[in-house]
Amino acid sequence: MSASEILTCSACGGYVHPFLGACPACGVTRRSSYEDALAGPDLGLRALATDPYVNEQVREVVLRYTMKRNREDEENRLRPGLAIVAGSILYRVRVAGADAASSEQGSFELGDEALLIREKRPIRDVHRVPLRAILGIAHGGAGHRAGSWAGLVFEGHLDSTAAPAVDGDLVVTSAGERGLERIGLANRRGVFVARARADHFQIIGSWLGMLAGAAAEARWSAVGVRRYAAELGLAPGEAPPGAGEALSAGGPAGVEPTTGTPTTPMTGPATVREALEALEELHAAGLVSDDEYTVKRREILARL
Repeated sequence: MSASEILTCSACGGYVHPFLGACPACGVTRRSSYEDALAGPDLGLRALATDPYVNEQVREVVLRYTMKRNREDEENRLRPGLAIVAGSILYRVRVAGADAASSEQGSFELGDEALLIREKRPIRDVHRVPLRAILGIAHGGAGHRAGSWAGLVFEGHLDSTAAPAVDGDLVVTSAGERGLERIGLANRRGVFVARARADHFQIIGSWLGMLAGAAAEARWSAVGVRRYAAELGLAPGEAPPGAGEALSAGGPAGVEPTTGTPTTPMTGPATVREALEALEELHAAGLVSDDEYTVKRREILARL
């Protein structure tokens, strides 16, 4: 399978997290890439943002929808292209889950690591989702809205617990600190175009899925596949301590987001072991230097 096929449902075309064994939107089963990621973390997802064919598609779509030429770096048009097209529409937003919210004048913005929904009048943040926490993106097709949820299949475990109800032309399902969350984007009210076509949302979903897949791959490469899957609630057993904080704060559980090195509040044999494992993974990934590794390992062992 190609990198793009790993992220796409063959039946409905929606984005599917590579560790899932079924599409969240239509329920069609697929092969999970979890074991592949264990064997070799790099599945090629991060290369999609610089793929010449993908970026040529982005250029064409940006021209079609906004009549503005994307003048960003020739080798990386995907992110700014998505930002331009997504920003051309005002949305009716519904967020369902633990942090329910809504807006009739929502704008879609793409941060470095998160999907941002903001309201234009008054200006306020409505919702924020880390890209690496996105599990599925469904877009509306002819005659229907993207509002279904089929459940997750991962390592033989089926979780068909109903996600919070929401519909829209684009529905994003993600793993939050307190369970599944969903965002529904609707109301095709254009700024650059009088009325966006249905494939507008399909295009946004595809591009956003590529960036979410790349962010997920970067995350599991940094902290380990099992730890990352546990953070999202996809792996058997409980997520490691602080996993919810990792989703919201932008860094590994028990690790400073800015430095990538273990924090000091962890105490006790179990957490010391976890800190050592996290440090080993960061060192192996090249995110911690040899000198930092030596110093931090000594600090962690001193807690015993």
